[in-house]
Amino acid sequence: MRIDRGFQSHRGPDGQLLCPAEAHHVGDSRAEGPDGQRACAFGPFVVDRLKRRLWRDERLVSITSKTFDVLVVLLQQRDHIVSKDELLSRVWPDTAVTDNSLSQCLFEIRRALDDDSQTVIRTVARRGYVFDAAVSMVFGSRRSASGR
Repeated sequence: MRIDRGFQSHRGPDGQLLCPAEAHHVGDSRAEGPDGQRACAFGPFVVDRLKRRLWRDERLVSITSKTFDVLVVLLQQRDHIVSKDELLSRVWPDTAVTDNSLSQCLFEIRRALDDDSQTVIRTVARRGYVFDAAVSMVFGSRRSASGR
């Protein structure tokens, strides 16, 4: 399966960020994306982007809506540096927010992922952030490797 890592943000009718593949199903009652894709997984975590949930070993992990959006953007651009400005413009379009809002989201993501060593979400000094873990797509209840 080809993964679209383009910059373009897609939003559902409620304004929430969707991954590009999911945007084609906005308003569709299906819980799965193209070819049965419904989520992506890395390590013990599953990110269900359509239901907007983060799971760890089948246990729901509580994070805020904006924190989830930051995680989705980083997953969309995995293996690429995402600048602070890009994150701010994609997660908070047309809204003035401080850098502290983004810092708080990144702190919450790292805490939720138990990523104190910053191996999953790496900070690249003066450039931005990189999601740096192998990710697989989840098709229904199965995982399919999609590389890093």
